Amino acid sequence: MRFKQGIAASVAALLMIQGAWTVPVLAKESTTSIESIATTKDTIKGAVTTSAADTSAPVLESIFMAKTNMVELRYNEQLDPSSIPSKDDFKIIVNNEERPLVAAVVVGKNVQVYLESGVAIGQVIKVTYYPGSKPIKDLSGNRAPAFSNRDVSNTVEDFMNKITSSSVTGKVIQMTFSDEMLPMDNRGVSQFTVTVDGNTARLKEALVSGFNIVINLEQEVTDGQVIKVQYKPGSYPIRDRNNAPIIGFGPVFVRNSVDTKPPILESSRVGGTKLTLFYNEGLNEHELFLPMKSHYSVLVNEKAVFVNKVEVKSNMVILTLASSVSNLADRVTVSYVPGPKRIVDLNGNPAAGFSLVDAGVVKDSDLPYVDKATYRDNIITLDMSRSMDYGSVPSKNYFNVKANNRTQAISNVQVNNTQVIITLTQNMDWNQTVVISYSAPGSKGLMDTTGNKVKSFSNQKVEYSSSSGSGSGSSSGAVLDYVHDADWQDFLQDVLLVDTVVASKLTDRSISGQYVNRYNINSDDWTKVLDYATKESSEVVALDLSADEKAAMVAINLKTLEDMVRKNGDLKVGVRYGDWLYSIKLNDIPFNDIRRQLLSASNSTTLLFQIERQSSRDASGLMNGIRMVNGTTLVEPVMFNLTAYAGSGKETTVTAKTHISYQTGRSISGSDIAVVRQNPTINSKIAYVPTHVKSQSGSQVVNSVLTGSSAIALARSSQYFTDISGHWGMNDIQALSGRFIADALTGSRFEPNKSITRADFAVLIAKGIGLDGDLDASKRFKDVSASSTAAPYIGAAVKAGIISGHADGTFKPNSLITREQIALMMNRTLIHTGNNIQLSRPVSQWMASFTDRNKISTSSQDAVAKSMEAGIIQGLTNNTFGPRQNATRAQAVVMVKRLLEYVEYM
Repeated sequence: MRFKQGIAASVAALLMIQGAWTVPVLAKESTTSIESIATTKDTIKGAVTTSAADTSAPVLESIFMAKTNMVELRYNEQLDPSSIPSKDDFKIIVNNEERPLVAAVVVGKNVQVYLESGVAIGQVIKVTYYPGSKPIKDLSGNRAPAFSNRDVSNTVEDFMNKITSSSVTGKVIQMTFSDEMLPMDNRGVSQFTVTVDGNTARLKEALVSGFNIVINLEQEVTDGQVIKVQYKPGSYPIRDRNNAPIIGFGPVFVRNSVDTKPPILESSRVGGTKLTLFYNEGLNEHELFLPMKSHYSVLVNEKAVFVNKVEVKSNMVILTLASSVSNLADRVTVSYVPGPKRIVDLNGNPAAGFSLVDAGVVKDSDLPYVDKATYRDNIITLDMSRSMDYGSVPSKNYFNVKANNRTQAISNVQVNNTQVIITLTQNMDWNQTVVISYSAPGSKGLMDTTGNKVKSFSNQKVEYSSSSGSGSGSSSGAVLDYVHDADWQDFLQDVLLVDTVVASKLTDRSISGQYVNRYNINSDDWTKVLDYATKESSEVVALDLSADEKAAMVAINLKTLEDMVRKNGDLKVGVRYGDWLYSIKLNDIPFNDIRRQLLSASNSTTLLFQIERQSSRDASGLMNGIRMVNGTTLVEPVMFNLTAYAGSGKETTVTAKTHISYQTGRSISGSDIAVVRQNPTINSKIAYVPTHVKSQSGSQVVNSVLTGSSAIALARSSQYFTDISGHWGMNDIQALSGRFIADALTGSRFEPNKSITRADFAVLIAKGIGLDGDLDASKRFKDVSASSTAAPYIGAAVKAGIISGHADGTFKPNSLITREQIALMMNRTLIHTGNNIQLSRPVSQWMASFTDRNKISTSSQDAVAKSMEAGIIQGLTNNTFGPRQNATRAQAVVMVKRLLEYVEYM
């Protein structure tokens, strides 16, 4: 999930590159209860969520392509995260053709609409919105108005994968981006240049995973050193999650986490109305550290010139003057007096003040220019004299291209280090006479990384290039004749199916003892398949076995999988068996544990996937368990087993996160489906397996996450509570009871209005996220009886870090839980499930609407805000949170249900 930089208490430690900074408050546990207080809004009957004074509809501020397959609508205020519009409420037209949509998501002030396929930069996109049953609305319930055929901004800048933070500690540089990336070939390290105090550093490796680029240096970075990183795509480019190469960047400054030395002013220049101060290192761009205009004094020939604007960019402070300076003979001086808001470097060290520093007037020789212009097919490349600012790309309308004196249509313009790349709508022949002109705009245009703008030019000759350039690093590669894409409707994900011709077949004994076919995959063929799958951006690679097989049994060499991890660790591998898909992400395979348990090297170790339908005899325990808790089996049990064995014959069970998908058709209602198993640690009781049902394109797929090997079944509970009819929480209580999560308190009574105890909440959350019971972990508490039915769940929740005991060695299972304590535990559960919430606004703004905010523990407010951001918790009333009020059983169920929906565990 998202990378988040921890921050110390001092302002200096709050800083990150690009001005991105966060202040995660880590809740400390109190001496009375290790659950500190947290806040959120929780539902009660008739509660309203926002002030009635707000009657204004949310205003649509902008629409743009945030990613190649996602249109983002940005409104002027926070939107209701529980009112998520249907994809059918939108229509998106790309170049006059309607595109199928996948989903719509509400995030903060934004609505994100995902397309089934990506679009190219420069295509004409229009979007229409007609509200349906769940309209877009703000937190006060005001509905956003419909609109028709609104233009979608579709420029290079919209698509750009931006650096959100970067830092170096010791020998490791970590850079976090705004969008996910595919793993890069390990030979791609040569595409990076890192300088330390201006000297090129030696690199050991560069790894790309998810949102992060990690570069390992050979030497450790020390105090005061200035680090810059540049990436220039070569033969092994970094690609985004849609397999498109990202553009180059840099050199960009990286925050030195051990730096204690202040930034040093190195030079200053003035041209026109812009006076630029150049420091020796990167500066923090956040407005928190932006000085007031009056903290600078500029004199031109000893006469004061007002400063109208102060900006910070990279290592520059840019002052916009009230009048222009153009005469080379003018004497310009600048002074800086630091105030409360002052210039600081990326690690928070403040810059010193200065007086009457001379600012040289920019000459034409200082400006960047086109060194060479070439074309091939529909691409024109301008090689510039300096590295260009990739954030300052003018509109295509400022360029004019002619071939044989006929104007050519331009689709887009982008900047990549020292190159400006212009894409035309059609190819040009090698023997055409091509010229290009550029009219520099007044406010935004091509400029180098130090802020110098490219001047206008006319009829620059463009030569034909016989070379195809450095290339993107992609090779077309032969299409493998033994692979094919599964129909999207099969599993509603990109699955590459592999024919059994890549495997040798022999007879083996299955888990239940019957003789079945075992397929041993050829390593060379599988390597080709994995490379091909990476090129094609497949999510899953699976050997394709017919449901006519008695069971699925597939063996893959461990080293073949391990060699692929660095290239594409997010790729899932496994087996498709009829309507079932069983896979594991390469990053989740515990290679080291397997080798250690088997005392075997990877090249002599095999991973074995097994799927087998259970007979009535083998499944009797699971079937009886379902019936004993008023459940009904919807799909007969199936065993999933993942093991590893060495050449010596030694075998071990692999405990890891695996993924199971089942294509149900439309025969089962998604709201009634629960994947269940027997929990071996809790007297083989029925346990809920986190289940998420996806319905699309006429198909319904049940997705679940299983840790370790187990037989599972699809079931539903018909448990009935006599005391929830008409209760405001009835639907949510029934939803969790139908999934074997929520139980009666006594007999057939749920007691929704009773306060929930610590023990009951531990049981509820442990069941909800599918934790195995852990009786040993509960034995540390002297007041938790080993014979208690709640003990294993208490132990599981404690082990997962969701709930804790008290300093005196007690758990106090019968003590009640306050609403803020539940908020804190909700946030811990989000973290445990890999969902670290990023706040869309400061914690103080989340707290502002509560008149009782002073009663919320400071250490818990961050957790409260994040639970609210995720839509898990709401207010007790429209302006109170009730932090110290005991949470009821109904409130707890509602919050747990929202959490499970948020993390897609139901």
